[in-house]
Amino acid sequence: MRTMTFNLEAEILKAKVILTLAFITGIFILITTNAAAQSFSKANASPIQSFGVKTFANFSNVKVSGLGGFLSETKSTDGFDITGFIEIPLVENFSLQPELSYNKKGFKVSEGIDLNLFNIDIPVGLEAHTEVHYLQAPILGKYTLQNKTAGLYFMAGPSIAMATNATLRTKARLLIDFNITRTDINLSNDNFNRFELAALAGMGGFVNIGNARLFAEVRHHWGLTDLMADPIVDVQLKNRALGLGVGLQFNL
Repeated sequence: MRTMTFNLEAEILKAKVILTLAFITGIFILITTNAAAQSFSKANASPIQSFGVKTFANFSNVKVSGLGGFLSETKSTDGFDITGFIEIPLVENFSLQPELSYNKKGFKVSEGIDLNLFNIDIPVGLEAHTEVHYLQAPILGKYTLQNKTAGLYFMAGPSIAMATNATLRTKARLLIDFNITRTDINLSNDNFNRFELAALAGMGGFVNIGNARLFAEVRHHWGLTDLMADPIVDVQLKNRALGLGVGLQFNL
């Protein structure tokens, strides 16, 4: 009965977080899009100035807190990010940049004791690689400084993401890594929080090439919600990621 009560409380809390985030994001989009539409209404033009694509190499890990001291030796793992975006000018030098990304984040942990992650047992002496694929929707404010040929920009804003699939692989190392097991993580499991609220911040530089813009960007991802949603075990794991990327942007 106690477990059922805790699970119900966890689901209610998760629903509140998702609804609150959806409400805040919706209000933010409504206000900024309305401002952009008003700015361009006199010119009878579309508020969307440009669109683009970019790809990142992700270096991700988790921040561990609570009673998660047994995971204090987590290591970063490599991932990727593929993003499409549009840019909507609001005022001079400042614009709104909604994005849609597909990416992979995760972490590694090596333990000398038996371990359980997301209801999956990790035998003694093996290295566990957790990999989670997300569909992510950031909404970023962007400030740009530029001349006719090049410029710099700074961006920050909230993001909501949903995990689409996740795996946990165990490896043993002799002279090289040997894959031992590969297990799909059940995203419907009550111990896994499928939705993530995060904050993003980054900066980049660009050069103008005709009607296009070639740019390089660095950004940081701070997860604000826990990967684990077990109300009994006090372990908090929050995503952290550093992305290094390049992209192309095209004026409309």
